[in-house]
Amino acid sequence: MKFFNKTRIFMMMLCGILAISIIPMGHTYAAKQRFTDVPSNHWASPAIEYLADAKLMDGYSDGTFKPNAYVTQEEFIVTAVSIVFGRPAGTVSQEDSTSEEWSDWAYDILDQKGIYSFDDYWVSGDDKRRVHITRADAARIIYLLLNGNVEHPSTKKAVQYLYQKGMTSGTYNNRGDFFTNYGPAELLNRAYAAVLLKGVKDFKEGKIKRSNSPVPLKDTLGSRIKNVAQKANVKVTATSNEERYQTEVKGSGIHFDFQLDDFAYGDLGEHWHMTIISLDKSKINLMASILVDLGLPMSEKDARSLVKDLLAYRYEQTGETQGKGKTSIHTSYYFGHHIRWGEQRNNSPEAVSNADPYALFVNGVLKRAPGFNTFLDPVFAKNGTVYVPVSDIVKDMGGSYTRGNDWTTYDLDMGENLQWKFEWDGADSKRGSVTYIGTRVGNQPENTKVTAIMKDITLFVPLEFIAEYYPVHKQMENKTQMIFVGTVPENPTANYFGTKGQYPSTFDFNPLDPNAQYPGGWKAPQLKSKWSPDPKKNFQAFADELGFTNEGRTFGITGATKAINLISGDDKGTEVTLQFPAWGTPPGEPNETLSESFKIPVVSAQLFHFYFEEKWKTVWNYFNRNDIPEQFKLNGRAVKVSYDNLRGILTMKIGKKSS
Repeated sequence: MKFFNKTRIFMMMLCGILAISIIPMGHTYAAKQRFTDVPSNHWASPAIEYLADAKLMDGYSDGTFKPNAYVTQEEFIVTAVSIVFGRPAGTVSQEDSTSEEWSDWAYDILDQKGIYSFDDYWVSGDDKRRVHITRADAARIIYLLLNGNVEHPSTKKAVQYLYQKGMTSGTYNNRGDFFTNYGPAELLNRAYAAVLLKGVKDFKEGKIKRSNSPVPLKDTLGSRIKNVAQKANVKVTATSNEERYQTEVKGSGIHFDFQLDDFAYGDLGEHWHMTIISLDKSKINLMASILVDLGLPMSEKDARSLVKDLLAYRYEQTGETQGKGKTSIHTSYYFGHHIRWGEQRNNSPEAVSNADPYALFVNGVLKRAPGFNTFLDPVFAKNGTVYVPVSDIVKDMGGSYTRGNDWTTYDLDMGENLQWKFEWDGADSKRGSVTYIGTRVGNQPENTKVTAIMKDITLFVPLEFIAEYYPVHKQMENKTQMIFVGTVPENPTANYFGTKGQYPSTFDFNPLDPNAQYPGGWKAPQLKSKWSPDPKKNFQAFADELGFTNEGRTFGITGATKAINLISGDDKGTEVTLQFPAWGTPPGEPNETLSESFKIPVVSAQLFHFYFEEKWKTVWNYFNRNDIPEQFKLNGRAVKVSYDNLRGILTMKIGKKSS
């Protein structure tokens, strides 16, 4: 199992995104022709054939329709605009177009009609077109197309409108009110899109009888929770915020907040979010019953186990991601115990536009590349602009930069007294990044500004900004866009991970040797204590002898405060869990952020020796070769290894030693 070279690379989603196609037909099907994967008894078959006959939706060249494939924003908008406003002559389908901007005509019509508020729910720029949309997104788009622009349209109001006008009857009948029965947080697939768009077409043509009785906008989550609590002889109060679809519940020994995460940003749609503010142990069974009633895809027994584990978490601790079918369940403790669940989704606009990964070289030295070092955010594109890290470029090119003590300012000297000041714009973080606005210091043209983005502790600036001061060259290697600032190496490649002799990912020395020489004169700590069946003594030894913090649970280096994270064991046979965000040091001159990453393998060797004794090097070599088995047994211990692609963290659960 290979892990580290996959960190934060989102190419896997691109195939699914590009394969989806809700487009006008490029050729005609016979009236009775059916798609090979849509039998006559398929629940969406009438709608699919109806739109195919109307040349509004098409199948694929292999005769399939792919009813379960997800839909992007532009695909849905092209078909919806065709139904509501008509399609101009001369436009071509996505399949027949040679341009990525095949959907421009539909967005031009939206501009002409003054409809733009669906942008409130997406990052601005063209990349929003290629993200997968939810059923809630589809409802808002339809509402705006049929009613004209509305500032910040309410999702509930849009879904209610679909019911009122007969364009939908929902999907479920056991989720409470009309809103949850519509399934707003689920990704829109082609089958449901066809049913929904057929409803729009019928409504537009007057084939649906309009209802005179509006659907009541009534929240029933509170009453459902009260009913579950009543069966357990517990009285609770439930206060609802209808606009946010949020319910706060209070009772004796129980206090929690439950809501739909309507804005499902990022690579994972965490659609339902439970925050347990306080919970007595006597109410764990009740909480498990409430979670199952609200749709957590677990048995009550498993839900009870989940809640018990969650209540034992320490601050900033996260649980192992659980998968139940297409649903992922996440637990964490940050100012409250959190349970989130929803369908896995690759829906990041940045990830879509960053489909072809980038490698950055500065004066011939590789700084960042796919799978290069997992501490570092990769070079990325947003709204068509490529952003590169200041820390990797300016100093090596003869300039300098300093960060303000309050982290709200950056001062850049690009050389030759060309200075810039970047200041935080004050906006809250979304997806872990904040915006900085740069202004030239001294003589400058009026309104000379540039937008930068800070992710983690690194300021990223547009590549065009760097190109104004330093020579920049680009070339492709396979699917990797290589960016060269300054000199260009003779045979550049973005596919290597390390170079022997510079503390690379494959080490050629004994990390247990106390006399080994390391950069900066660092002396490797030596763990002299022996393993104890008392975990507290082990963690104390890590704190006293290896320099771990957080009661012996965290080892940090410059640029990564949690380079190694340890979690106490559980009652399922795990003695300790080790978590790693990265392994090793990249080649070339170390920069400020990476200069201490060589410490991770060295300290890890001490841990491996502690738990696996003379078998320690077997595990160490697994990491060095970047090929770690998902399960193995060593020194009487069963080990399970998993990798979270979204967070870029490798987790190794070390089992208790058998007698």
